[in-house]
Amino acid sequence: MIPDLDQVIEAYRLRQKHRGHVLWDEDKEFERWKKKMDSGFASYYEFPNSPYYKNGKALIAESLTSQLKKMEHQIQEIRKEQDKIKRMIKKKQKTSVMSFMEAVEARNSLSAADLRTHSELQQKAMRWLFNQGYVVVSELVIDNGRRVDVIGFNKEKRIVIIEVKASRSDLLGDEKWTSYLDTCDAFYFCTPPYVVNWNHEKQLLKDKAKAGLLLPVKRGATLEVAVSSSLSPSAKNRQELIFQISRMLSKKFIFGF
Repeated sequence: MIPDLDQVIEAYRLRQKHRGHVLWDEDKEFERWKKKMDSGFASYYEFPNSPYYKNGKALIAESLTSQLKKMEHQIQEIRKEQDKIKRMIKKKQKTSVMSFMEAVEARNSLSAADLRTHSELQQKAMRWLFNQGYVVVSELVIDNGRRVDVIGFNKEKRIVIIEVKASRSDLLGDEKWTSYLDTCDAFYFCTPPYVVNWNHEKQLLKDKAKAGLLLPVKRGATLEVAVSSSLSPSAKNRQELIFQISRMLSKKFIFGF
């Protein structure tokens, strides 16, 4: 009986590495045992007399070798599966949800001043939308994997999304805004008043000029609609979005975040 197979395997590999004798040979073992006895040393083990040990190579060594090969094959298969999973994860990361860390990296591209401006505008956008009769949350990850700055729904189940842009480069460089249009019924950008001239820079804005624009009211804590949207989006999976917004509110109420 082998009490510790792992120890046997380790010893087997160590002997192989140093080109040691690893297979049972009754004749060699008997000679070694006899020399010990003839030299006056007490035997540290009893030499087995069972005839089964004559077939030790067949009974033990080949079986152990085959088991080792089988285990090594299993290890290779596991490693292949690990590599396959890693490739799948990488592919998934490229095509799926913008993770929290990706959102953090996006925020890191803004200066400290822009971050303060973004936070202030986001709070104003939430208050403005709430005052319009909407249930409102921020930083919600929607079905297509995008993280929304501000989103809300009203009792008619109308869904509005507001994307906050703290700087000119942030606004003009945004290529993902159109991915929000099939998840809302109205879409607005919210920017500081000095970021861009909505009426005179339409060539730079391109299709963004069709979106609505919210600007801060001077010396006020709220916003006003500076430009009405000419887009006519329509929210898909409306009920699912409303459920996600409600669940996020519940989470904040229960857990505080």
